[in-house]
Amino acid sequence: MGEAVDGQRSRVRCSFCDRVITGRITRFKEHLAAKKGNVAACEKVSSHVRKEVVENLKTSKETKVTKQKVRDELEERIRLGDDGDYEANDFDEDDDPGMSEAVYASLRSQAEWEERKHRRALNPSQHASYEVGGSSSGRSRAELRRSSSVHTTGVGSGRRWE
Repeated sequence: MGEAVDGQRSRVRCSFCDRVITGRITRFKEHLAAKKGNVAACEKVSSHVRKEVVENLKTSKETKVTKQKVRDELEERIRLGDDGDYEANDFDEDDDPGMSEAVYASLRSQAEWEERKHRRALNPSQHASYEVGGSSSGRSRAELRRSSSVHTTGVGSGRRWE
């Protein structure tokens, strides 16, 4: 149906009309399917091939929408603190059992980061010390000093640090 031009995947020559289509493979499929708006339609493709490509584009779109819904649902469950079962049946990408766990961990990390970012935006002065490596006590490591009182009983050298 198409052949890469000069070995570039972003340029495909249509086997039916010899037109060179630049862009991704979906754009080439839209050319064959005569989808309006993104690329000129191929006038020489057979109706059988056109129907097949239209069906392929439709299936690809449905799969993409379904996967996005699953991801959105998972992100929402993470945001709400739901620790449900996230096994490979939620994500069938590569049929790797560890894949869904990795995706879950990544999405949880992303959701936590976004939550922290949101809290910082609401009250920037409260979180400013964390941005520069400060601590919740307001003291940095350079400010740690030996206490003036020395503990004389118990184990150790008797030194206390604040």
